[in-house]
Amino acid sequence: MSIFSIVAKPIATILTVFLFTYMPLSAHMVIGSPPSHKENASLFSVADIKDRLNNISSIIDINYTPEVGRRIKEYTVSYRVAGENILGRVDLFFPIFEKAIQEKNLPDDLKYVAIVESNLVPTAMSKSGASGLWQFMKATGRMQGLEINKYIDERRDPEKSTAAALEYLSYLHDSFGDWTLAIAAYNCGPGNVRKAIRRSGGSKDYWVVRKHLPNETQKYVPRIIAAMYLMKYYHAHNLRPASQEADVKNTMKINDGRGHSFKKLSEQLDVDYATLKYLNPMYKTRSFPKNDGRHTLVIPASRKMTYLSIYNPEAYVLLQNQKAAILQEKERKALLLAKALERPQLNQIDRLNAIVYQQVTSLHQHSNINIAM
Repeated sequence: MSIFSIVAKPIATILTVFLFTYMPLSAHMVIGSPPSHKENASLFSVADIKDRLNNISSIIDINYTPEVGRRIKEYTVSYRVAGENILGRVDLFFPIFEKAIQEKNLPDDLKYVAIVESNLVPTAMSKSGASGLWQFMKATGRMQGLEINKYIDERRDPEKSTAAALEYLSYLHDSFGDWTLAIAAYNCGPGNVRKAIRRSGGSKDYWVVRKHLPNETQKYVPRIIAAMYLMKYYHAHNLRPASQEADVKNTMKINDGRGHSFKKLSEQLDVDYATLKYLNPMYKTRSFPKNDGRHTLVIPASRKMTYLSIYNPEAYVLLQNQKAAILQEKERKALLLAKALERPQLNQIDRLNAIVYQQVTSLHQHSNINIAM
């Protein structure tokens, strides 16, 4: 075998890798128009939905019923925009739910309850007076330690109401020993669930007990199953989560106890008044109350330095100095790197030749080929 044949294959491989790595790609993607309602309906297959539901592992006793199918169809076909709006709000509130759930070592699936309760709208209010992401009645909210008065309604506080809801769901699970029944009790109350269990002969199977529950609760668990399906399979129905503004997604908390007029603060921070109110749904008036630090003001993270410059100049100067020191360190490292790069560099062909030479030398050393022959 000649030296050329020994080296040719490695060279070809190196050239292929080189060209693939450094040549720009010029693929053209054709993106069609959004599917029509008729096309969306064609994506709704009961057989497919049943298969997908069977693949979901959950603490909830998942079963396909006409009510489950109807709710899934509402999310994916009939009211697609509403489904996409819910999906868009997931990024705002699911991290809060998931953090609290993990801290309490509870099942992750409990977060889907809030979708059915409020469509992930913190200011949602039912006809019966339930409010917030988790739709607490006033009495139940107070029983769970939430502050509710003419200034503050912590049922609308995403973090505090989540902690209260998880505590209540945990209590209900301890009472019934089953998460599906606990979730049903969250909707209609533990007394109604106990009564339904007695009427079903003591069964703890939700689907057996269901017919003895109030009509609204009979639909409640199917709605949660549909919400779970939406979260896991929305892409199969060409649903696109609605986008959220950066000032709503990226926020920071302030607990300095200062009182504020939301109108004045919105002007000072150059933030839309409606945005500021949306970030602070627990405050019922146009003002953030002065307090001892137990109440939290939420503002866009992009306005942090502006807030500090007005209300805490010392902290503002300190942070500015820290930023300057970090910037100087980055500039120093960049200068060192630039000097290092000033040394003569091999071009791509030189590198290729060096690699080939190394391979030839390696082959010569390991196969004892006498290049002089």
